[in-house]
Amino acid sequence: MHNNNNDKKWAEDMIEEIAEVKTVGQGYAEILPSTSGGCSSCSSNSSCSSASDTFNFFTGSKAEPHTIRVPNPVYAKPGDKVVVGVRANTVLKGSLLAYLLPLITLLIFAMLGELLFSQFSLNAEVGSILFGLLGLYVGFQIIAGLFKNSVSHSAMSNHFEATILRVVEPDLHPVAFSLS
Repeated sequence: MHNNNNDKKWAEDMIEEIAEVKTVGQGYAEILPSTSGGCSSCSSNSSCSSASDTFNFFTGSKAEPHTIRVPNPVYAKPGDKVVVGVRANTVLKGSLLAYLLPLITLLIFAMLGELLFSQFSLNAEVGSILFGLLGLYVGFQIIAGLFKNSVSHSAMSNHFEATILRVVEPDLHPVAFSLS
């Protein structure tokens, strides 16, 4: 049985975006996130970090649209406009991990490099820079390994995965008849 309060809380914790379904198959859909209509007329559109940019993290650059493969529990069909969601805490945790881990490894390795180079009477500043760069590289490699590992484990992958929440009903405009 579904608890309505849990469903409501789950939906509140999602970052949502409108997308168009391109293809479907085997419980999944290929979607293309849409750009907001208001963005094109906004003077800040080139520097804005709107909610649609959340999904650009998964697709790559803003300039070139890419499709995303997501679960299709609502059985959306090609051409449907859908609301796609990703858990807000997933985006927050992923962002913190992606920014903080490389920074932390950079600092630790930089301090280690300075210490090692000074122990051998070498230029500590050069050691700090070289080891700091190595630490940055190690941090990015750890993140890549964690991401690859989470994608290969189905249970973890489902937690990080965007999903189709609902099909957007087309706007119905009233028809005005005149009696002339």
